[in-house]
Amino acid sequence: MTATSGEAHVMAILLGDPARAFGDYEELLTRFVRPERFPALAAAVADGGFGPDPADDSFEQGLAVVLDGLELSMNR
Repeated sequence: MTATSGEAHVMAILLGDPARAFGDYEELLTRFVRPERFPALAAAVADGGFGPDPADDSFEQGLAVVLDGLELSMNR
């Protein structure tokens, strides 16, 4: 079985480093989402809606809330 260059690119991203996969998600969408077929999604991609958000620290904030809750529970 042979993969097209597009399939090979997708597999390389998805099977590689997870951080790279998410970093390249916008690239994948830009490459494969066509405005003729998915106009709203293509517009969102073009506006940068799926690009990296350097200010996104939601994981760290969520983790801090969970750890604070555990600490309070343990100190009772």
